[in-house]
Amino acid sequence: MPAGTVVGSVALAGAAFDGGGPAAVVTNGKPVPISTTGTGATLTVKADARFENLAFDAIITVGSSPAQSQMLLFSPKSTGTATATTTTTSVSPRPFQPRVQTQTSEASAAPGTTITDAVHLDVAPGDGLLSEWGVYKSGTSAAPVPVTIRSSLLGPFAVQPSEAAEWPSAAPTVCEVSVVATNGPGDYTTPECTLPSGGYYVWVETIDPADTPVDKGRDHVRSWRSPFAAATEVTRSSVTPSVSTVVSPPNGDADAVAPGDCVTDELTVDDLGSAGLPAVDVESILVGPFAEAPLDGHDYSADDFDRLPIAGRATTSVDRDGTYRAPCITVNQPGHYVFVFRSEGSDPDASGGQVIAPFADLVAHRSEMLRVPAPVTPPEKPNVPRVPPAPHHPQAPSKPVQPQALAYTGASGVEPTVLAGFGALSVGLAAVLGTVLTRVVRRRLAVRSSRSEQP
Repeated sequence: MPAGTVVGSVALAGAAFDGGGPAAVVTNGKPVPISTTGTGATLTVKADARFENLAFDAIITVGSSPAQSQMLLFSPKSTGTATATTTTTSVSPRPFQPRVQTQTSEASAAPGTTITDAVHLDVAPGDGLLSEWGVYKSGTSAAPVPVTIRSSLLGPFAVQPSEAAEWPSAAPTVCEVSVVATNGPGDYTTPECTLPSGGYYVWVETIDPADTPVDKGRDHVRSWRSPFAAATEVTRSSVTPSVSTVVSPPNGDADAVAPGDCVTDELTVDDLGSAGLPAVDVESILVGPFAEAPLDGHDYSADDFDRLPIAGRATTSVDRDGTYRAPCITVNQPGHYVFVFRSEGSDPDASGGQVIAPFADLVAHRSEMLRVPAPVTPPEKPNVPRVPPAPHHPQAPSKPVQPQALAYTGASGVEPTVLAGFGALSVGLAAVLGTVLTRVVRRRLAVRSSRSEQP
């Protein structure tokens, strides 16, 4: 029959007429829009249609003549009613909102540890959204819409991060991993990531519809992004730095430090990394003086440290690998000294943990020893009483000496000088005469001797 000539009613189950309820008056042959009311992944809609007082009926009367030569059709007054019921099931066109709840595998771990993120996947409710995980038509059945969960491990952070809706834009990233959820809601585990150093690390996750193929329900997937630094997503990686030290005297000779010199402790720090950790204070303690050199390897932690002689303390702030020089300490007394050090680590976080654990080295090492020799004092001179000098008396002038006259005898009136001249002349003549006589005697003796030898 022509469209629009018959009026009837339709009752819906699982759907409703636009702008109305589940029932409406309809005209034959004209489409009427409806909307499903179910929130499940698949929808079933049932429609019951009824048309009454139709111009035709399902019963007619046939009359025939007695001779059976004629047959007539008789139609009573129309009281026809038509009904029909239909049911259909299909994939819901509604989108769904995936959400992820995560738990880091380790709340506290040492650098070098591999950690994962445990992922629990389900659906978040909302207006106009599916109440369960969406499906797509796969052949003659329905399959869960696959989604890809992308996880990033951010860090290290120097202090425990606070939870926030947005991620820090400049946060360093340790690694990025992903897991494809092909079975819909459930529990999944990410691939491993390795903690490179000490600090705080945070897992964050995203779901992007673009990772789902179109023919597998991309249009049904809403995007999702995790908050930052949820308590279950933070891993604290505690580190204990390695510190080696050496004493640095001003003259370069640790065995000959002069009283009043200022000596320095040089610290070489490893295992803190290049950056990202909080600064910690290291206390260098100069123990001494001792009369004898400390034994190499002696552990002062076993002693009553507060009873030891302490020459001074110096504090150095360290926050990364490298070499640091502590403020110098002045030594004044002779004796033997040794540097030791200790640190309380970083400030505790809300849970009481420390990203840099306390550390110390209270053992005496040869490289940390120094000596201040006692000054050499020259021997004192004996205390000899001082004798005062004799008083000075000026010498009296001497009297002139008269020349002594030679004793002489002779006539009076002859001067002693003349007589002395004659005396000297006489002596000279006597000497000449003696020499002449000696030569004469020798000649004579020689003549006699020659004569006596002749025959």
